[in-house]
Amino acid sequence: MDQKKHSVSYILLDIPVVLLIFLIFIPQFSLLSNYNYLVLTMQIFWFFLAFLYQPQFFLNKTEGIRTSFVLIGIILCIPLLFDNYLIFNRYVNLVSLVFFYWFFRFNIIYRGNRFNLRIVYVSIIPILYSSLSTVRVLRDNPYASRLITSSLEENKDLVALGVGGYSLIYSVVIILLTICPVFLILRKLNMSFFRKAVFIVVFCVLGLLVIYSNFFTALILTIIGLIFIYAFFKSIRYIGFFVFIGIVYFIFSNEINLLFIDILLNFLQEDGKSYQRLYEIKNSITFGSTTSSVDSRSEVLEITRNTFFDNPLFGYIINSNYSFDLKNIGQHSTLFDTLALYGVFFGAVYFIIIGRPILKIVNVANNLKVKSYAVIVSLVFIVLIGTNNVTISIAYAFYFLFPTILEFINIDNYEKGR
Repeated sequence: MDQKKHSVSYILLDIPVVLLIFLIFIPQFSLLSNYNYLVLTMQIFWFFLAFLYQPQFFLNKTEGIRTSFVLIGIILCIPLLFDNYLIFNRYVNLVSLVFFYWFFRFNIIYRGNRFNLRIVYVSIIPILYSSLSTVRVLRDNPYASRLITSSLEENKDLVALGVGGYSLIYSVVIILLTICPVFLILRKLNMSFFRKAVFIVVFCVLGLLVIYSNFFTALILTIIGLIFIYAFFKSIRYIGFFVFIGIVYFIFSNEINLLFIDILLNFLQEDGKSYQRLYEIKNSITFGSTTSSVDSRSEVLEITRNTFFDNPLFGYIINSNYSFDLKNIGQHSTLFDTLALYGVFFGAVYFIIIGRPILKIVNVANNLKVKSYAVIVSLVFIVLIGTNNVTISIAYAFYFLFPTILEFINIDNYEKGR
């Protein structure tokens, strides 16, 4: 009876997490006036319940949660000391990204990975819904997701249709790379035909979303990531082949780039942003012309870089005192914006918060094949937050779904048919 009661109490822990996943992946919820408070409330509710059930999880030195809370306190106190509530609110969201990793670890320790997998299965519903809705609109309006990213307020009609912005697109990049090995070992898995069919459908829909999204970085990272994961996960013998390909590419890089670009252009919409960027790169290679689309991002990052070099040690928040101006931050990169805002010393504190779970995730891999896969996905995540602002849906993909699947595909698991 006690065991059954204990099991029911643990199920209660899943409720705020499932609600959170639906909140962050169904675009229409973002229109709610108290959306950010709802997201934060779900996380706090889980912490409250988890602490009641297993307080030792938060006090255990091995998990390092106590240390993380101290570091989070430092990050949040700095903007508060200078009455900078805008940055405070932003970093409340940014430091809470590791919540999903703590939820993952809690289940691993007290319940087992199969409970994490159940959450992943449930998350397919909102992810597939928003992906299908977005693809449907993108076919007629190639800039739909980019419009939402630029201005949510002015494009509420698109959000009401279920269209996701860059947050959805880049989380799907991580999801695609994460489930790629599952696709490669599908025949070995002890799964029903229906589950395998659903998995293939999800993989294809997410792939279409990235292609139609007109997010150039997402497209390139997905292609490169899938190629390398396939090569390293399928067989370590491919490493030698890739070394040979690398040498050939070094010698004939322009010709290979043009061939690759021509192939991609055949699959993209001509009035889309990705098509435009690829065409600009093709002209740049062929005629030596400039690439305005790529240059525009460089200009934004240049603003952040200049602010960082003006305030390298303790950051713009402290050095600007009470004359803070957000225009001095490019707001296009979580990593570089953090360095500019907090400087090297306090910026390192934030990087420790989000970086420690990355190292722990990679160390879960129990052989070279799986570790290579873990490193590739982690590097893609780092590139994403270096070129874009990280969001909680991206955090779900990397800090929860990714380690859950990584745990599942460890060689000892899938060879036993688990």
